[in-house]
Parts: sequence; structure tokens; C-alpha cells
Amino acid sequence: MRHGWDDVEGEIEPKSEKGTRKTPIAGDLRRYLLAHRARTGRRGEALFFGRTGSAPFTPTHVRKQARKAWAAVSLEPIGLHECRHTYVSLMFAAGCSLEEIGDYVGHSSAYRPLPAPA
Repeated sequence: MRHGWDDVEGEIEPKSEKGTRKTPIAGDLRRYLLAHRARTGRRGEALFFGRTGSAPFTPTHVRKQARKAWAAVSLEPIGLHECRHTYVSLMFAAGCSLEEIGDYVGHSSAYRPLPAPA
């Protein structure tokens, strides 16, 4: 089952049909994710990135962990939204179409017409 998370309600259904999707990842990232799974032993319904297998992470905790990681390699931190934009840029540079990328990130349409002039 694929679902989202709300800090108040807990597990929630995706906001739209596009909320349930498969997202390709780079081979290098896959190796990191497999190492994380091996370290945590999380499988099945366990939360992959939770504080524990059943307790979700908090945005504050993620921010603190990310800042440590960025500092460890002497880089300026960026937020999760910037990471999303980076993913889109990298997938486009790798040759994916805007329609494919839109599906990967859950956009209903890659084409966004400009408003008509007044």
C-alpha cells in the first residue's frame, strides 16, 4: 500500500491519483538505500526513513541530520524542496521527457499554459 503521512492524522491516502507512483532512482542512490536497509533491518510495512520502524521522522530531526551531513562534506545545505528540483533537473539532463518526470514527481501535467493577457 502506498500512502502519505500527516503529522496530526498519521497515515493518509495520497492527495490524488498521481500520489501513487513509482519513481526511478540513480544507481548510486540505490546503493545508499540498500545500505540503509541493511543497517536498520526494516522490511515490509516498517517506515523506511522513520525514527524507528513504526515512528515517523519529524521535520526538525530531518533538518538536523541533513545539516550534519552537509557540514561533513563542507557544502551549503539545501532543503527538501530544492532536492526535488535537483531531481527534476538531473532526470531531464539524463534524457527523460517532461511528461515522464511529471509522472515521477506527481504532477498532473507537465504543460502549464500561461494565463491569457488581459
